[in-house]
Amino acid sequence: MERRRFTRYAGDGLMVMLGGKLLPAADVSLGGVRLTDPGTVERGAVIRVRVIPHQGEVVLLGQAVEVEGRVLATGPAGLRLAFLRTGYSLAKLVVRHARRQSLDGLFMPSGR
Repeated sequence: MERRRFTRYAGDGLMVMLGGKLLPAADVSLGGVRLTDPGTVERGAVIRVRVIPHQGEVVLLGQAVEVEGRVLATGPAGLRLAFLRTGYSLAKLVVRHARRQSLDGLFMPSGR
């Protein structure tokens, strides 16, 4: 039985600012984010991060969202963070990200 409440999307195009380090998101959903770098944060800790979209090398700071989350796990698969509250700005960022991924797939030239 699937325990996830929200669909996960590949993190391509999202960065997360954690403790002064800018890290790539492995995947994201309305419920949380997974980072490939496990860092040194302990399981159960409540931390504040900034989720920042980017397109290529252009970081879209105007669309960044600060959010608090609880660290669910750290290890070889990375750091899993559950968002404590999914406000409008965060939901908008995740939905935009999901839409951009879907559209990118539609407009990619075939055979390349």
